[in-house]
Amino acid sequence: MWNEANSLNWLFRVAAKAENGGGHVSRSLVLARDMQANITFSISECSPYRSLIENHGFKTVSAEQEEPYYDGVWVDIYNDNFDHYRSKTNCLAIIEDHRDLYDRADIYVRPYPGVFANRPSGIELSGFDFSLIDAKFFSKRQNKIASDVKTVTVFMGRYDSVNATASVLEVINDLPINISVCVVAGSGAAHLDKIKKYLSQEFGHKYKLYIDLPDLCDVFADCDLLVLSGGVALLEACAIGCPAVVLNIADNQRILSKYLSSEGAIAYAGSHSQFEKSAFADVLLQNLSFVERERISNNAKTILKNSGVSCVASVLMENSMKRGFK
Repeated sequence: MWNEANSLNWLFRVAAKAENGGGHVSRSLVLARDMQANITFSISECSPYRSLIENHGFKTVSAEQEEPYYDGVWVDIYNDNFDHYRSKTNCLAIIEDHRDLYDRADIYVRPYPGVFANRPSGIELSGFDFSLIDAKFFSKRQNKIASDVKTVTVFMGRYDSVNATASVLEVINDLPINISVCVVAGSGAAHLDKIKKYLSQEFGHKYKLYIDLPDLCDVFADCDLLVLSGGVALLEACAIGCPAVVLNIADNQRILSKYLSSEGAIAYAGSHSQFEKSAFADVLLQNLSFVERERISNNAKTILKNSGVSCVASVLMENSMKRGFK
């Protein structure tokens, strides 16, 4: 079986421009590493993630360099030409977070709770059991919450078009406590120069600035509280058990954030479009307490199972083999 699987050629079409953030690349890489197949990533020629993908051993091509046919195609990009990829394979798989727009795929993955309003005709994989989270986040799970907050990590996405990072840092700067702050961003972040200037000239706490981390596991494991914008990073926080305060910067992040908030797995501070310093400061101060952080951590650790990647990989491989080689 695996000899046959190893001869399968899969194309991963992934959103990988700087403004897309890193969530699409992160979860698709986790899946690709679990699949015993020959996998090529189709990404933008100007993508800042090209070296990251290639360092994991995968070939990258532009859309114009794709082969005419693959044994399977995985699409993790919004508003793409799905008819184009339907014509390239007998096994088309689409991952979609928040909309029910596609009716031509063979496998649909929604890695969050809920079902498709317009039920697809293909295989449907819905829910946290199919979340694509690297196993190392589970292996570094925080089983004990520190009594005091010593380190806060701020990650508002690798691109952060609205500079929510600065909004968060300004609030933290006024906190009457002694903490260290880790700030994570991408080299292509829209406001990186402003963030660097603010940290070096105005920020009063000790800090470290991390640029283009290959993954977030170690920095999440070593902090006492996270401040996040949403997306895949939220599920990684749940897997590792680190309590998180969440400030969304995009509309498509709200469904997941509100659900996790209803489960007590995060502290939800709303959307940056309605950001108010005093209100965000209140949420942050409340969740600096040991009781709140322990509550969030305990709830977060019940959300995910360490099997989502292998489940999705198995379904993709089995179905591409069943549909046969062209």
